[in-house]
Amino acid sequence: MPDAERFVEQSEEGRGFRFDRLPAVHRRRCCEFLYTQIMADNAAILKITSLVKKIPRGRVATYGQIAALADHPRNSRQVGAVLRSLPADSQVPWHRVVNSYGRISGRNNPRTEGLQRCLLESEGVELSDSGRIDLKAFQWKPRRR
Repeated sequence: MPDAERFVEQSEEGRGFRFDRLPAVHRRRCCEFLYTQIMADNAAILKITSLVKKIPRGRVATYGQIAALADHPRNSRQVGAVLRSLPADSQVPWHRVVNSYGRISGRNNPRTEGLQRCLLESEGVELSDSGRIDLKAFQWKPRRR
């Protein structure tokens, strides 16, 4: 395995690969590798947030739907991670993304669930007493190009 990939793998596993002990040529390769990884992550973040911004008021999308539209099918957890990491003053309407059952996904903070429900209801999205949204009625269906 190239040093750059080994560095990333061992760093993510918490094994403390010593970057400073790499020869200069390997440090350069390692930096290039990390840069491409970071830029790929940034591209995915930008794609996800731009898609979420397109969801109109009164509509919702699922995490899986956004992942598929972002060319990352079967990676709905990445969508959740991106939305969780948004700053509090973000203009991205994170509250319009729900799970595949049409429910607000459980978070560690019940206030966030209440806020999401309140924001959705203020936009005209109807939630049942059990907290479910009828996706047939409220799911965003983007136009195909």
